[in-house]
Amino acid sequence: MDDMVFISTESNNVLSNSIIRAGDVLTVPSGYPGTTCVVPDHLDGANCIDLIISRPVPCMTPDFLSLWINLPFRKDQVLRVQGCLPQQHFKVGEMKSLLVTRPDKAVQSKTVYRVANVDGRVKRENRNGDKLGLLKSGMMSDLLSGRIHVHT
Repeated sequence: MDDMVFISTESNNVLSNSIIRAGDVLTVPSGYPGTTCVVPDHLDGANCIDLIISRPVPCMTPDFLSLWINLPFRKDQVLRVQGCLPQQHFKVGEMKSLLVTRPDKAVQSKTVYRVANVDGRVKRENRNGDKLGLLKSGMMSDLLSGRIHVHT
């Protein structure tokens, strides 16, 4: 959000094909092709050129579609299409050909909820691991510098 460029209303209207709506699914076509996210409410009406914009069908929740596309084996499917190109680029046609499972919406919502809970736990554990790593480094520094003496 810190690196956004603002355009005029006139320019936004000229580039109307790239206006995004809350709930749209955005996919990066190059750099890290296939990386996907859901447009949050506060970006409704923004303009994002050079991204693939998908609007899920009514039986598909945007969060589930984003989660599905971001799965490692989906990323592999995206990259396999690329072959050996030096600059990876994912096209709209390739996005349309991705295979997506469509469980009912209740299963989609439950899956997104569970994955979010696991992701949250992983992030908390990583933060705790980082804190313990800093504590260990500080203790090793104190011990090895002689600031703390060890009695045997």
